[in-house]
Amino acid sequence: MATSETCTLGPAHSPKEASISTFTALLPEIKKRLIIMRHKHAKHDKDYFASVAELSDAELVDFDVGSLEEVRVGSSFYGLHIFGKVRLPKVEDGYIHVRMYVGEEDGEKVQKLHSIYLDKDGRAILKKSDKLEWFNE
Repeated sequence: MATSETCTLGPAHSPKEASISTFTALLPEIKKRLIIMRHKHAKHDKDYFASVAELSDAELVDFDVGSLEEVRVGSSFYGLHIFGKVRLPKVEDGYIHVRMYVGEEDGEKVQKLHSIYLDKDGRAILKKSDKLEWFNE
C-alpha cells in the first residue's frame, strides 16, 4: 500500500479531466460511504458529524461533480492516488476530503474509493481552510 513516504502528493490545484472522471465514477460510492460513516459514528462518536446533525442524509450528500473543488495527486508503483476536497452545498463552509485510487488490475483499469477523512479532532466535516493532506483512514 502506498504511504506518504512512498508517494509524494503534488501541489493542490483545481480538478482536471482525469480527477473529474474518477470522482464522477466514484460519486455514488462516496455518498453511500458517507451515509454509512454517519450512522456508524452516531452510535459512539457523535462529534464527527455534530456540525450536520440537523441535515437529513439526502441533504448531507446533495453534492455533485461540480462540488470537487481541489485535488492533490501522487503517483506510485500501484497507480494514481487522488485526494479531493469536496464542498457540501447544504453546509456553510462544509467540506469532506476523499482519497481515490486509479490503477490496473489484470490489465483492466480500476477506480476505487479508498477512504473519507476523519480528523484527529473528531470531525468528518471540515472547512475550506483545512489543508488537503495525505491520510490513510
